[in-house]
Amino acid sequence: LDSDDQITPTMVEKSMIAVLSCNADFSICDFFSDAQNVNRGGHLRCKEHYLNGMDALKAFNKGLIGVSAWGKIVKRSFLRDNSIGFLPGIINEDEPWFFKMLLYARNIAIVQGALYYYRYNQNSIMSNARMDKSISSNKLILDEYLRIINSNNNFKDNKDIYLAYM
Repeated sequence: LDSDDQITPTMVEKSMIAVLSCNADFSICDFFSDAQNVNRGGHLRCKEHYLNGMDALKAFNKGLIGVSAWGKIVKRSFLRDNSIGFLPGIINEDEPWFFKMLLYARNIAIVQGALYYYRYNQNSIMSNARMDKSISSNKLILDEYLRIINSNNNFKDNKDIYLAYM
């Protein structure tokens, strides 16, 4: 939860019910925002109730699920057991974090409905990100994608992983 965002009163309950019903590693829900951000990308457009990681990767490649860390409830044991964390010192740190989650997830619960309120903050680090910081962060993210792909022989021949990388 970003410090300037909000969740609906039922977000945690609905997400936990979904996670428990299919023994998911994490859940994803949609978001809503104020009028000036109504066209912001990354909305949940997947109509399934759960996906395995590789099907979720395909859905991600089609733009059916978004990459942001917010709007997700994640089992701590899943993060710990798969050494999933954020890369320090970069912007867009959600991207490699979510990429790795998709590669290692057994099941992902898809919670239909907008349960997260995203508030655009014109003074946030993302709104004021300098181009050089963005370029250097994107290079580090691509390097991390390649490191992850090369670390597991099961990933190397999967075209969907390379599509997400691109």
